[in-house]
Amino acid sequence: MPRARIKRKPTRKSSDRILLTFQVFISHSSQDSWIAGQMGKEIEALGAKIWLDKHAIKGGDEVSKKITQGIRGSSELVVLLSPESQKSQWVSDEVGWALGQRKHVTPILHYIRPEDMMQQLRDRKAIPLNDFDSFLIELKQRIKLKERIDRKRR
Repeated sequence: MPRARIKRKPTRKSSDRILLTFQVFISHSSQDSWIAGQMGKEIEALGAKIWLDKHAIKGGDEVSKKITQGIRGSSELVVLLSPESQKSQWVSDEVGWALGQRKHVTPILHYIRPEDMMQQLRDRKAIPLNDFDSFLIELKQRIKLKERIDRKRR
């Protein structure tokens, strides 16, 4: 009689679990896309996924639908505030959608003073771009916390 084959689930390393569960949406002006990309590389180095428009939105896509899906699927949003992004209706909408979903929103300041931030972010602690490393330290703590919570649920 032949032996029955047992299908085994592939095991995942803990860093793989983070990639499946923790995503950061990066909101920015298209004029700041290089800086946003660099921020994304630093975030990915911590083991999180990023949602960045240039990777997630393809020609012919319904932009607002893709953005709202990206925010919904993200654990938090980081917004690169610059003179250009302060004028962007898309950035304002992204921040509003994230706040409406009660996401953690961190403003990163690039040539913007805290008192000049858009109204909807004025009660948030902002981090200057030159101190982005401090944001990464805080983010790493949130990633680890989410990983512990996910582990308990499994």
